[in-house]
Amino acid sequence: MRFPIPSSWNGIFGSDLPNWSIRKRLFYTLIPPIVFILAATGYVTYRTSCHYLNLALSRNSGLMAMAQAREIENALNTAKEELLLLAAVPVTPESLRHFMSSRVALRKGLYREIAFRGETPEQSLVLVATTDGISEVSALKAASMPSGPLSNGPAGGSRPGSVEISPVTGVIYPSLETGQISRSLSFTVIRLSTPSLAPNGVLTLSVDVAHLRNILSLYNSSKSPLYAFPRTAEKRYSYFFDTYGWILFQSEGVEETERKLDTDIARSGITGDLGKPGLEAAFRPDSRLERFWTMVVDVQQGKNGLIPVGETLDSKRSVSRPRFLGYAPVRFQPDEKSPAQVFGGVAFWDTSLLTMIASFRQFDVLFIITVITIAFISALIFFLSLAITRPILLLSDEVAKMQAKGRLHPIDVPAVDQETTALRDSINAMIQSLLVQGRQLREKEEHIEVARQNQRVRMEELAGPDLGEGRGLGIVGTSQAVGNMLSLVKKAASVDADVLIIGETGTGKELAAEAVHKLSDRAGGPFISINCGALDENLLLDALFGHVKGAFSEARSDRKGAFPAAYGGTLHLDEIGNASPKVQQSLLRALAVRRIRPLGSDEEVPFDCRIIAATNADLLEHVKNGSFREDLYYRLKVINIPTPPLREHREDIPRLAAYFLQDAAKVLKKDHVDLSRGALDRLMEHSWPGNIRELKHCITRAVAMAESDLIFPEDLKFDESIMFSYNEPDSSIAAGRAGRPLAPPKAETASAGQADSEEISHRLNARQQKAWTLMLSRESIVRAEYQQLVGGDIPDRTAQHDLSDMVQKGLLKKVGKGPATQYYPVRKDIAQ
Repeated sequence: MRFPIPSSWNGIFGSDLPNWSIRKRLFYTLIPPIVFILAATGYVTYRTSCHYLNLALSRNSGLMAMAQAREIENALNTAKEELLLLAAVPVTPESLRHFMSSRVALRKGLYREIAFRGETPEQSLVLVATTDGISEVSALKAASMPSGPLSNGPAGGSRPGSVEISPVTGVIYPSLETGQISRSLSFTVIRLSTPSLAPNGVLTLSVDVAHLRNILSLYNSSKSPLYAFPRTAEKRYSYFFDTYGWILFQSEGVEETERKLDTDIARSGITGDLGKPGLEAAFRPDSRLERFWTMVVDVQQGKNGLIPVGETLDSKRSVSRPRFLGYAPVRFQPDEKSPAQVFGGVAFWDTSLLTMIASFRQFDVLFIITVITIAFISALIFFLSLAITRPILLLSDEVAKMQAKGRLHPIDVPAVDQETTALRDSINAMIQSLLVQGRQLREKEEHIEVARQNQRVRMEELAGPDLGEGRGLGIVGTSQAVGNMLSLVKKAASVDADVLIIGETGTGKELAAEAVHKLSDRAGGPFISINCGALDENLLLDALFGHVKGAFSEARSDRKGAFPAAYGGTLHLDEIGNASPKVQQSLLRALAVRRIRPLGSDEEVPFDCRIIAATNADLLEHVKNGSFREDLYYRLKVINIPTPPLREHREDIPRLAAYFLQDAAKVLKKDHVDLSRGALDRLMEHSWPGNIRELKHCITRAVAMAESDLIFPEDLKFDESIMFSYNEPDSSIAAGRAGRPLAPPKAETASAGQADSEEISHRLNARQQKAWTLMLSRESIVRAEYQQLVGGDIPDRTAQHDLSDMVQKGLLKKVGKGPATQYYPVRKDIAQ
C-alpha cells in the first residue's frame, strides 16, 4: 500500500505559508528538544557524578572505621602480649611494680590496674595507676569491691598462654591513698586475665577505656594518621559498641583526653535505654532502629560494612548531602590456637559536602549553557510564534468575550489557516449543540421540578418511624434540641421543685409545663393554668389567692383561688413577666412561706402545689431595668427549662407537619390530606417567627382551604401574607395575637415624621405623652401596664379612659374584652 506525501509539504519554503498546520510549525521549533536533551544530560551527569562521589566517600568512611577498629585491636593485643610476658616469669610484688611504673610512662595511659590473685589473700596484690603515681590497694579491700580486680570475675584462661578478656567495666575505688591524700577514684577498664604458675594464681591487667576513646578522638581530628586534606566542619564522630548493642563511648575533641566517657552525640535524635550498672553513659537504641541493629548483627558475625543514612540514623538519606555510617568489628584472639572472637565494634559517622558542592558547580555550568541555547533559539522562534499563534489568539479572544457576556453565539473570525478554520467550525458546532441541549435541559428540568413539586409525600415518609419519645405528652420531635428539652422535663418531673420555662412565643411552653405535671408524682392532682398577662392586677390577685365573702362589694361568696384549687397538683403561671410589682410581691411571699392569704381574710391558708412559671420575656433584662423582682426570679428559677425555637430544630418540621395534618384532618372532618414535595420544601425554607404555633395554624389553614387531598405550595399561606394593615382591625388583631411585627407603613420623610410626632403630642394629655414613647417600644400593652408606665397611682377608670381616647385617635388597636384586653400601637413610624 502506498502512502502519498501530503501536497502541503511541497510548499514548505514557498508562498503556501498561510496553509501550514500548527503541528508542522511546532515541528521546527528547537527549544523543547534542546531543553529536554540538556536537562536529561544534566540529570544523568548529576546522578552519575553523585553516585561515584558518594561511592568514594562511602569507601573512605568504611576505611576510617576499619582503621580505628584495627588500632583498638592493636592496643588490646599489645596488652595481651605484655601480660603473657609478665606471666612467663615468677610474679613478685617488685616485678609488678616495675612493670606498672615502666609501662605507665611507655604506653601513655594504656594501663590502669595490674593485679595478682594468689591462692591466699597474703599472696594477692593490686596496683592502680593514678596521676600521682602507682598506688597499692590492700587485697582485702580489693576483694570486697563489687567490680574490683580480685572480686568474682574472670578466672583466667583454661590453660597457660591463654588470655581471657572481660566486658567494659566501671570501677570505683572509694578510698585510695595517692601520696599523702586519700581520695575516691573511678574509671572504666577492660581486664585481661591469664593464669600464673609461679606462684599459682591469676594475673590481671586492666586497659583504660579512656585510652581507647582517645584513639577514636585522634582519628577524628586533623592529627589523624590518615589525615590527607582539610575537610569542612561537618559533624563526624566515632563510637564503640559491644556485641549486645550497647554504645559504650564516643570520640571527643583530641585535646579532651581527660573528659569522662559519654554517648550524647551518638544517641542524639534516637530513643532507647540509657545507663547500665557501672556505665552511666552507656546507651542501647530502641529495637525499632533497624539500621543500627543490622550493623550490630553484622559485627556479631565479624562483618564490616556501610550504611547510607540521613540527618539521623532512622531518617531518609540525601543524594546531594550524603551521610555514611561505616562500621567494623573489633576482634580479640585469646591465644594462637583459638579463633579470634568479636569483642565489639567501631562505627564512624561521616558527613561530606563534596557532592553538594560538585552538584552546584555542575548546575551552574548547565544553567549557563541552557541560558545561551534558549536565548539563541528564542530569537529564532519569536518571529515564528507571532505568525503561528495569532489566529489562535484571535479565536481565544472571541471565546473570552462570549464568556464575559454570558451568552453563547457563533464565532466569526477570518480564515487564516486550515487548523484554525477547523477549530472555529468545531467550536461553532459545539456552541450550536450546547444551545440546543441547554434548551432541552431547561425544559426537562422544568418538567421534573413541576413533577417533583406536585409529588405526594406520604404521612409515613413525613413522620418517619417515630414521632419522638414525647409523642404521648403532645411534644413531637426527635431532634437533639427536643431531646434535650424532654430530658430536662423528665429531670424536673422527678423532683418536687418549682420550674421556670423560658421560650419564644409558640414554642410549646404550656405543653412542657403539662409534661412536667403528667410525669411527676402530682399527675393525679389538678393542673391549673393562669395567664398573668391576660388579667389586670386586681383580677389576677383574686384569681391566684381568692377572696372571702364580703371582701368587696361584689364578693357575695367565698372564692378559693388558684393556689388552693391546685392542691396536690400543679399551678402554671403563664406570662409571669407581665405580672405587676404588687402581684410579684404577693407571689414572692407565697412561694417563700408556702401559705397565702385570700383577699379580705385575716388567716393564712397553706397550699400544696408545684409552681411552674413560663415567660417569653428576658427576665434577667427585666430584673436589670427594675420591672421584675430579682428575688422572685431566683425563687422561681429552681429548675430552668428552655423551649427551643423551631428554627433551631428544623429537622422536626416534617414530623410536626404530619402530626398537625392528622389533627387538622380530624378536626375539619376530612378523610386524608397529604403534603406535596413542593409544599414540604416551602415549610422547610420558611423562617417561622411564630414557631410551632405558626406552623400549626399554617397547616390547619391549608387543610381547611385545600380543594383536594393534596396540599400544594400555593395552598400554604404564611403569616407574612396576611399581615394586617392599619385600616383593617380584624387582620391586625390576628397579626397581633400571632406575635408578629406590624407591616411597615409607607415611607415618609423625616420632616413629615417629626411634624406628625409634634401633632400627636398636642393631641395627648401629659399622662398619655409620658406613656406613648414607652408604648412604641412594646408590641402590646394591657391596662395594668399602662398604669405602671404613668406612675401606678391613677384609678382604673382613668387609665381605661386614656386608652380608649388613644384608640379613638387611631394610635392604638384594641383587641379582646375585659381585663385581658390588649392594646397594639399602630403608629410605630412616629418613633423612628
